[in-house]
Amino acid sequence: MPINKDNFIVVYVIGATSSPEFAIYYAEKHNMDTTNSDPSTGNNNGTIGGINWQVDGQMVGIECDTDEVFATEELFNLNVLNPLKEALTTSDELSGRNIWGIVLGYRVPGGYNYVDEYTGEHTISATSRLSRIYHDFEPKLANRLYNRQVFKFYDADDADFALLCSRIDAPTFVQAKTFVDNADDLRRQLFVGGLFFIDPYSDVIGSSADTYKLSLENFRDFSLPKLNLDSFSTQFLDPYIDVTIPFVQDDSFVWSWNSSRASDDFFQFTSYPRAFFYNADINNGLTIRDPDGTTWPILSMRSGYVCCASAMSNPTIEGYLNPTAFFNAAFRLATMGEAYMYSLPFVDWTMTLFGDPLVHISFPQAVFEDTEKLDADQLWENTSKDTSRIAAQNWQKEQDLYNIVTDIVNSQITDVEVALLRPADQLYSMYSLSNRRSLLSAPVTSLFEYPIRTYTNAIGFTINSLEDYLNLTGYKVSELLLEINEEDVSSKNIYDEGWWEFKSIIQDEYFGFINYQFILEMYDNEEMTGLPVFSSDSVTVDGWSYESSLENYTNFPVGGITSSYIGRKVRYQSRKDDLISLDEYKARGQTYYFRIRQYDAIKGTLFPWASSTDIIWT
Repeated sequence: MPINKDNFIVVYVIGATSSPEFAIYYAEKHNMDTTNSDPSTGNNNGTIGGINWQVDGQMVGIECDTDEVFATEELFNLNVLNPLKEALTTSDELSGRNIWGIVLGYRVPGGYNYVDEYTGEHTISATSRLSRIYHDFEPKLANRLYNRQVFKFYDADDADFALLCSRIDAPTFVQAKTFVDNADDLRRQLFVGGLFFIDPYSDVIGSSADTYKLSLENFRDFSLPKLNLDSFSTQFLDPYIDVTIPFVQDDSFVWSWNSSRASDDFFQFTSYPRAFFYNADINNGLTIRDPDGTTWPILSMRSGYVCCASAMSNPTIEGYLNPTAFFNAAFRLATMGEAYMYSLPFVDWTMTLFGDPLVHISFPQAVFEDTEKLDADQLWENTSKDTSRIAAQNWQKEQDLYNIVTDIVNSQITDVEVALLRPADQLYSMYSLSNRRSLLSAPVTSLFEYPIRTYTNAIGFTINSLEDYLNLTGYKVSELLLEINEEDVSSKNIYDEGWWEFKSIIQDEYFGFINYQFILEMYDNEEMTGLPVFSSDSVTVDGWSYESSLENYTNFPVGGITSSYIGRKVRYQSRKDDLISLDEYKARGQTYYFRIRQYDAIKGTLFPWASSTDIIWT
């Protein structure tokens, strides 16, 4: 079930001026429950550590101090985390709901100061910490949900790791209500069609800065065009010059980094709804309450932005949000809360989402798919391999039946020859080359002719043969298919006899963020007993690759595959090198039994085996 308003609570401070009123205002905008269904039970209010709490439907009140930033973790836990956690776990009103998200309302504390010997001094965001309310605090914990390469909507398994949390606060009650009204207006829009302003460049120097700059450039060049929005990008001048966006007008999105300019005249007139603002910085999110504040979160939301994100203290460059991950989710109509969570590298850290997490964004004339699809070339290659497997099975039957006929003839037992030779020979003839050609001639002919018909005059020149297509794509074809339908194909475009590959989907074997390595074993018996005929550990890298996008493979990283790639595939391709006496090829037509297991690249923890079979089809 997709996340919706029924999965959220809004938190307020009991007794704080206008805080309960704000909670009601937000809840009613979303048609959330605001009544205690059975006050007589006494289970919808309580006290912990001297702090009172109460639950009314999907509103949770805490009678705590209203400091925007507490001096210590202990004070934050006493005032906010502990009473909220008790309300979530003991209240009859909430225990029966699937609470996957929290909105911190007007005058609810926004974070606390934290010091340790590893991360130094930081201000931890309340939204980030409360997303992990059911877990012990682990500063700068890698986010298991970050940058998923196979998209799925947020669900109960994700909620077990981290809740979706945001904060709506402001210098005044009226401004806080305005932020809610802006979100309500956006929900009524057919689509968001304003300009997308992007600034990939800053004057920050170093490898981390270069990596982040590249991620912004890649988003601008490859993902941003999918949104079907007009855009403005700053241009690179010099690594020591921070080229900034001068102002924004008719804008719906801004994504920049390290930009120090912040004033009201930056945001000029727009006739479009303003949806999401982000400037990757180190402390602009420290306060949202300063009436004279000119930090980006205050200015952007005062200028009509529905949501923005900012850091309460330095998240490090590695902790900046990922635009590709954010808009891959938003593009598919994920909520703003989901998109933010998927783009957030760390939890229990300094980043805050300001605004309404339940807002969806629709883009003009954008066509999205919930699942990726193979392109025509990838489909052709997969079909070629599957057809080769059928050809290999028929070829092997011919070999096996030929051996049976030969054994009968060589038996020199007349009664056996008389009884068995004719039926055995008939079976053998069924899988002779001529009959195998007859069985597969039509599909193989269609397979070979498809690219010739498809590519004619489609890409600037004509493909006249299968050889042309293989040269163009870099694909190869099995000799067993060429045996069915003779084509003039050079040896460089034919798979070596005995070559094989193995693919397996990366499984979610661990609750947190992790780097996976893999152990692959290959057996010649179904019971997988005795020594494997082949084995490999991905830590060696050689022969291994991973699916970076659908059926596109990249060299295996030395440190293993991150859990962001769960649902993608890992691949091993056999190798042969006569110079070093390396030969991993196997007998054509033979069926082999594979098993693969993942393990923690850091701790070495082994996860269960997964088994499969395949035939050598080359």
